[in-house]
Amino acid sequence: MQKGGWDCFRHYEILANGCVPSFLGIDDIPPLTMHTFPKELVQQAMRLPGVPTEESVINALASTAQHTADLFQIDFSVFNKTAYCKLRRQLMQYARERLTTRALGEYVVEQIRSLRPPVPISGRGVLLITEPSVEYQSGLLYIGLVEILGSKLFTYPYRKAIVHADHRNDTKAYGRGFGFQGVLPTTGLYADHAEEEADHAYQTIVEYRLQNGGFDAIIVTNGGNEYCEVDLYQTKFGIGRQTRSLRTKVLEYRTRSGWLSYHGPTKCGRTLRPRDRECP
Repeated sequence: MQKGGWDCFRHYEILANGCVPSFLGIDDIPPLTMHTFPKELVQQAMRLPGVPTEESVINALASTAQHTADLFQIDFSVFNKTAYCKLRRQLMQYARERLTTRALGEYVVEQIRSLRPPVPISGRGVLLITEPSVEYQSGLLYIGLVEILGSKLFTYPYRKAIVHADHRNDTKAYGRGFGFQGVLPTTGLYADHAEEEADHAYQTIVEYRLQNGGFDAIIVTNGGNEYCEVDLYQTKFGIGRQTRSLRTKVLEYRTRSGWLSYHGPTKCGRTLRPRDRECP
């Protein structure tokens, strides 16, 4: 059911626990929203004989009568367990292949390489500009890119500390850190130095590389599209005209939709439509 928005970490939590979600209103999700979510498989499972209809569930949720829990029960006299188990296996395979942080990182790297003009990912590396705090999409993207690119991924202004092992016991993570806190090892400067000292040294290294053509691409996680002009990045992130002469491409990853936009030297470029990953 839609709450603040259509997408929610809970949908993936249900799948990760080996369960089939019942998603009220799934037919109303816009085509390019939750584009990696296996909508068709979930719809098929919700329409199996014996499964309560959406209408009956909505009415039960709105009812103040007692014993409404009975309305949520599956009618096993007509329920097709074989069909259900087949759909569940398909959902679990889909989740393992396409809904992990690694799959998200692979998807974004693949999209970068397919841009026109092409953006090769060579030894220079990729810079991810993002807030150090974690909101789910940028945080999961960060984890996925670390899994794919390893030491070739750099972040600015700092790393997302909460996802690393040295912050595993922090108590102020969003959503109590479920699903992302402490999942990556602590490496590099942060393994050998205090946090503040490592942050300062890391930022110095990133700024030096930025000024000297040290990146193949710069990805900016940005919920809107207000930084189309490359020069405008200088105001917010300290990135200026040097990206033009150093053949560094600037891209925007929209954290709400999962779209990747290519920004040319002076203006917004085309927006890549997400690859269709719906179930056949």
